[in-house]
Amino acid sequence: MKYGTREITSELKTAREGKQLTQRALSALAGVPQAHISKIESGAVDLKLSSLIELARVLDLEPMLIPRNLVPAVEAIVRGRQEERTPAAPKALRELKRLQDAINHLQHTSSPHTKGLDQLQKAVQELTYLRLGPAEADRLHAALTAIRAITKHPERDARLSKWARELRDLRNRLVHGRATVAPGPRPAYSLEDEDDDA
Repeated sequence: MKYGTREITSELKTAREGKQLTQRALSALAGVPQAHISKIESGAVDLKLSSLIELARVLDLEPMLIPRNLVPAVEAIVRGRQEERTPAAPKALRELKRLQDAINHLQHTSSPHTKGLDQLQKAVQELTYLRLGPAEADRLHAALTAIRAITKHPERDARLSKWARELRDLRNRLVHGRATVAPGPRPAYSLEDEDDDA
């Protein structure tokens, strides 16, 4: 069985079990023989497109082709829907609140208002919309400790900007579901950039 097929059949089985349907009940609803559903889920047979469409629709799934460059966005949306049912880690929420309080304190006690402080506040605000776990709680705690130590540092604005970048990177990893990697060298051109002048 191909790797892509395994993911699809696993998703179908998970959706069936999530709806608390037996293979026999799904068979009756989709018009696909129960023995065939069993073979599909176990990977013993290749999944025909017509069977996939029938099974998916009964399970409230919609098979579709999407452009490859939009896959991370679609995956983020799906992950977000799944995470809506998962409570955020209380420790991460506490650390985020403490970080917001520290930034508010800095804003009231500092003059003039600095660009780094504005960037930091924006980065923290963006994190409030995301599902945070224990690993993120540790990163937020490190940011909080550093920001509390920065208050009297002569290069305070540069350090605040650095932590704003760190928190934006954390946000990007959460949104895209993967580690952010510094981009490598770009090619001088790509086929997508060429005009159709021929």
